Amino acid sequence: MSDTTRSRPIIEVEGLSKRYGPDVVLDDVSFSVDRGEFVALVGRSGSGKSTLIHLLGGLEPPDSGVISVDGVSLRHHGRTPLAKFRRTHVGIVFQLHNLIPRLTAVQNVELAMFSTGRSRHRRREHALELLERLDLAHRANRRPPQLSGGERARVALARGLANDPPVLLADEPTGSLDDEAADRVGAQLTSLAREGVTVLCVSHDARLNDRADRTLRLADGKVAPSTD
Repeated sequence: MSDTTRSRPIIEVEGLSKRYGPDVVLDDVSFSVDRGEFVALVGRSGSGKSTLIHLLGGLEPPDSGVISVDGVSLRHHGRTPLAKFRRTHVGIVFQLHNLIPRLTAVQNVELAMFSTGRSRHRRREHALELLERLDLAHRANRRPPQLSGGERARVALARGLANDPPVLLADEPTGSLDDEAADRVGAQLTSLAREGVTVLCVSHDARLNDRADRTLRLADGKVAPSTD
């Protein structure tokens, strides 16, 4: 990797706008995130934080503006290139976890690795490694309804990390957790950032925000550095 690549922000957003019908959710948003940063995105409910995560993950198209993640411009990408982008450049942890109830924890993590060229054996091996890292090896064969909220959150985190992404986008990963479970998830996110993974995390949780390197506040459709 060249010095130029190392010094360039891994997330670059310029002039980003998004509306749903008459409602303007994001209005000329511009910001950047450096490699290995842990950034908390804060703001009132309904301020567009989840929408921003979806745009950065290529799940929705912006109405206007430029998004670059890990050197990939998301402008004018079709469905297939965006699916490949999500497999190789970002991991996404959804607010409601989005685990498949009929699959076990390890199968939910394995699912993210399909179409990556990894063998079935290697997918299972890597999924178990991630669950062990998150203290869930003993729950690998349990299905989501058999897991606690904190355990489901960590399975979702393991799935987000399945393809070793340089960027992790997380939407309220500790929002519904008790103090102990939230602290476990927060510690893992901090550890990931120290290892060089860029973490951008939507959060109302002061416990998690205190761990971040900095916060960005979303208000009136715009992002600016928080003064908190």
